[in-house]
Formats: sequence, structure tokens, C-alpha cells
Amino acid sequence: MPCDIHKWRLCIGSSKASLKIVLLANGNDLPSVPVAYSADMKETHENISQILDKICYHDYNWKLCAELKVVALLTGLQTGYTKYCCFLYVWGSRTRDYIIWKWPRRETFTPGQKNVIHDSLVPKENIYLPPLYIKLGLINQFVKAMDKTGDRFNFLKAKFPRLIEAKIKEGNFVGPQIRQIFKDSTFMKNLSCKEKRVWIVFKNVSINFLGNKKSDDYVAHVEELLSAYKARRWNMSLKVHFLHSQRCTVNLPNFLVRASGPVPLNRF
Repeated sequence: MPCDIHKWRLCIGSSKASLKIVLLANGNDLPSVPVAYSADMKETHENISQILDKICYHDYNWKLCAELKVVALLTGLQTGYTKYCCFLYVWGSRTRDYIIWKWPRRETFTPGQKNVIHDSLVPKENIYLPPLYIKLGLINQFVKAMDKTGDRFNFLKAKFPRLIEAKIKEGNFVGPQIRQIFKDSTFMKNLSCKEKRVWIVFKNVSINFLGNKKSDDYVAHVEELLSAYKARRWNMSLKVHFLHSQRCTVNLPNFLVRASGPVPLNRF
């Protein structure tokens, strides 16, 4: 079967001890194709560079989707919640201020400047974020802010008995677990009034924007979520920043990739 590179995207999955790269068909109408796997390579800039060379990435120039730590490595950024940690904008990241939403675009990746420590491995226009990673970051922040001695936290421990308490405290849930919590009304009954507001808008954004489809009024849902996070005086995480910086434009979903395939990032 001839390969049309525009109908496929490269997905890079990683952990502290392994790297996995597969090709995913846009639309998910074809099986995934394993491209590279290593059980003993850590997620580092050098290792990812080596793998991209081995699979001749620059001959194909596939679009890529990956979680934020891998995105930082791909663009040569220092990993972690540091100043200028965004690969799209020169974002200060040290403020709780939800008022400033327009930040200068990051035009270059020069080692030694604005958190760049290595040469970029791929053009930023080739990088997309799966909506699931944004959703995981939002629930992570919500659970971290919860009272760990209350009924709501005890509910989560009882709901997922096989999940260690440390992961629950950090809000480290996966997609199916989040859907289980959405379906269980008991969880919301245990929330305070302020927490209920945040939970409802988070659920609305997850369903109407961060799923495989987006509703026509998705911008309003995102605006409401940002307002709720601001009211709670929570620090703006990088994932919240992605939503905040593009909240007033029609280009909000352009850095995301759904099952139907990516939308060009160069519309920013």
C-alpha cells in the first residue's frame, strides 16, 4: 500500500525507562504502525534525536503528537515548569494573572536564550498536542487542590482501589477513569459549592472541546473554565496557558490533534 505521509502522524510515547514511536492514521481508519521501541532508553534530547535519525524522520517530515515533556525535548527546551517553558509563546509562567492573554510568539529556538538549551529537532509547526493531555492536566490541578482528608478524596480512593494513594493525591488519572468519575454523581455531591462550579465547567470543556468532537460554543465553555480557575486563585499551568492564550480566537483548537487528524498550527 502506498504511503501518503499527510494521512499519518507520528506519536511519541515515553516513560522514565522506555521510548515508543508509532504511526497513527488520521481518522483512525487504519491500524497503528509500530516504528521504533526501546525498553532501556530514557526520554532525553539525545535519545530522541538518535531515534528520529534512525527512522529517517526528516525524509518524511511527519506531523508529531506527544505529551509536553517530549515536546520540550523536541524543541530543545529545558523540561519542567520553568520560565519560558511554552514552545509557542514567550510566556513568563511565574504569575497567577489571568488577565494578560496575548504573549509574543516564540519565533526562534536559540540555545542559551529563553529556556532553550539544545537545538530544536523538529519544526514547531509539526507538533500537535492530543486534547487528552490537556484534560489530564486540568483534572490533575483540580485534585491537587482538594482537601485530602475529606469525603471527596475518600471517594476517589474507594472508586479506584488499585490506584496507589500517591497517584490519586497527584490527580494522575487516565481517560477512562475520568469518564467513570463524570458518570458517578456521588463525587459531585461531596464537593463544596466552589469546587462544584469548577468541576461542572471542567466536565463541559472535556465533553464539548477536549473530546473527539467540539461543539459550536466551545469558546464559551473554555471562557467559563478559565473564569472558574481564576476565581480559585490557582496558578496557571502550562496546559491552562494554552487554552488561555488562544481563548478569544477561532484558532483555539489549532494546536490540538483529534482522532480525525491534526489542524495546521501555522494558522496561529
